[in-house]
Amino acid sequence: MAWKTRELQDLQRHAHSMTGLFGNFNALPLQKISDEINYCVKANELEDIPSLLDALESGFSLLVPHLEKLAKQSGMMNF
Repeated sequence: MAWKTRELQDLQRHAHSMTGLFGNFNALPLQKISDEINYCVKANELEDIPSLLDALESGFSLLVPHLEKLAKQSGMMNF
């Protein structure tokens, strides 16, 4: 996959942000994946990025129901 410079800059910025965000939720596997994405972009080791993005998406889909449950319990969501 060919990456444009701007896409890589955006990916690195978002991966860095997600690393901190997942750390706040103690979602350590997702934190590790987003940190690996950040490292791969910085090191220009781009071949693993597609599989890391897939892993991030899969892990996030498992996290969302837990976040929704916490939001409901705290009264932050009304549904």
